Amino acid sequence: MSGWPRRSRTRSQGSAMTSDWRMQTVSELEAERVLLVQDGNHGEYRPRREEIVPDGTPHIRAADISDAGVVDFDNAQRINNAALSRIHKGVGARGDVVLTHKGTVGRIGRVPADAPHFVCSPQTTFWRSLDYDQLDQTFLFAYLRSPLFAAQLRTRMHETDMAPYVSLTAQRSLSVLMPPIGEQRRIASVLRALDHKIDSNQRLQARVMAVTEAELTRCLSRGGKVVSLCSAFKRGIGGIWGEDEASDVHSTAARCLRGIDIHNLAEGNVADAPSRYLKPAALEKRALTAGTVLVEGSGSFCGRSVMYIEPWSTLYEEPLVYSNFCKRLDPIVPIPLAAAAWMQLVFAYRTGEVAKYRTGSAFPNLDIDALMTGLEITLPDLGAAVNWFALLALALDPQSRRETALLAEIRDALLPKLISGEIRVPETRDPDEVIGPAAERLAAATP
Repeated sequence: MSGWPRRSRTRSQGSAMTSDWRMQTVSELEAERVLLVQDGNHGEYRPRREEIVPDGTPHIRAADISDAGVVDFDNAQRINNAALSRIHKGVGARGDVVLTHKGTVGRIGRVPADAPHFVCSPQTTFWRSLDYDQLDQTFLFAYLRSPLFAAQLRTRMHETDMAPYVSLTAQRSLSVLMPPIGEQRRIASVLRALDHKIDSNQRLQARVMAVTEAELTRCLSRGGKVVSLCSAFKRGIGGIWGEDEASDVHSTAARCLRGIDIHNLAEGNVADAPSRYLKPAALEKRALTAGTVLVEGSGSFCGRSVMYIEPWSTLYEEPLVYSNFCKRLDPIVPIPLAAAAWMQLVFAYRTGEVAKYRTGSAFPNLDIDALMTGLEITLPDLGAAVNWFALLALALDPQSRRETALLAEIRDALLPKLISGEIRVPETRDPDEVIGPAAERLAAATP
């Protein structure tokens, strides 16, 4: 049977786990030498303050593991050889699954194949399969990310009066789902394929951004004409107010931007930009057009800017407008997009100068009129600016970002169903037999 796998008939504790899927405690699996679970060093064995050095062995803490499961070795704390010589447990290895268990509980990271030698801190624990014929390491990573395991952590993390904490002893009492190894590997193959696609997209975006940064450096070095800000831009109409909103819910809705930067906007992160229903006249006056620059006008981030480029319009079904907290600048030079792109850099790279035009301390505001007359900018060589802007548009390609987000949604929707046995993976080497139908179902369920 191809396509969407059939459901299991045997249920356990509300899930669809089959009769040949067993649960074993960590202690049992360690006794059988199937699994090894170790946290970092405590007491006299842990690194001392003076043993923290700029260059040394990474000492992975909870802060080094992101919600997305990435272990940040580049910015991790590092320890010297004296500290390393006292370490007697928690020595990590490539492929390990790392769990945060103190303070921040429940972040799950996977150590990549090219990771450096590292050790765990007392805040983190590594989980490592010792017998791949019984426990697949990728399946273990998936299981620790599942709701089934997260529920176990929640029951144990508040057993003391301390901050949230799941001790090594408590972790050894937790249960691990153990399907037959063939089933583990098939589940792992589906999730591995999704993670690989997501990682490939993110690496491509990172490479394009790196090229963009290199081109930016060349662009900055070429120089150009020095002008006042008001010679290149004119102040646009203010943002929407309550009187611009329509009571008729059938009026046109728009995403209203406030306090949001270029990266969040490009990725469709508009948590602070709720949909609002506007009168047609208000929408027409405040609608963003290619080349518009919005400047955050108040609050702790006043002076931060957002440049609107046309590809962003494909990220949203609704038009984009801006609130009264934003100041609008419209370019008046011959090539508006290149000028607007350069304006983005003025605010991104000259924050110290822009800060001089803030007023107030409890709630800062940007004196936009003083900024426009007082701040001088360099309009770059036209060819350099256009090249940089073209690369920026490519780096923020909405189609690539949409695909990455959809893949992550598919993975997160499939994970609990695969782990519980509600969805069974067919005996095939092609993960797309599961991923394809899952994508279709997810798309059909999205309003």
